[in-house]
Amino acid sequence: MTQPTADLGAALNKRQAEKPRSRGIASTFRDSEKKVPTKKATYEIPQDLHRALNLHAVNEGASMRDLVVKYIEDGLQNDGVIE
Repeated sequence: MTQPTADLGAALNKRQAEKPRSRGIASTFRDSEKKVPTKKATYEIPQDLHRALNLHAVNEGASMRDLVVKYIEDGLQNDGVIE
């Protein structure tokens, strides 16, 4: 039978410090994208529009965020605001 570690907290902290830090799952899939500065925005949209966007994102295999950015870019290009 093994003896318990005298200071379990210290042992766990040491073990955590030895592990490489994860940057999260989102960064795993976005590493190949070029890094551009971002700004967080919060908007309220109708529930039915949110649901339609969510279902479309699932069907496309894309994130809702990526679709919203694409649609905003497309709209601004169509309006001649950006190239």
